[in-house]
Amino acid sequence: TPYLVFRKSGLPPRFCPLLALAALDANKANASLAKNYLTSMCRRLRHCAEELKQPHVMPEAQLPWLVHLLAHHAHFEEEYEEDPC
Repeated sequence: TPYLVFRKSGLPPRFCPLLALAALDANKANASLAKNYLTSMCRRLRHCAEELKQPHVMPEAQLPWLVHLLAHHAHFEEEYEEDPC
């Protein structure tokens, strides 16, 4: 199963969105590594989904979790508090 493939690589698919938060890292090397790993994971997830005909494995299935993470991120809350609307 796709889950087992990614579990062996060290990061289950449900944690993919966490890598997107690395874009905010001040250390550009960390951000670059996270981008490369996230790109690779998305490519592998898409391949597994197409090969096994399991659309719930597509990387887009992780978007609700990413939106949740971003909505509760400290930087988002600071910007929201400053906006008078």
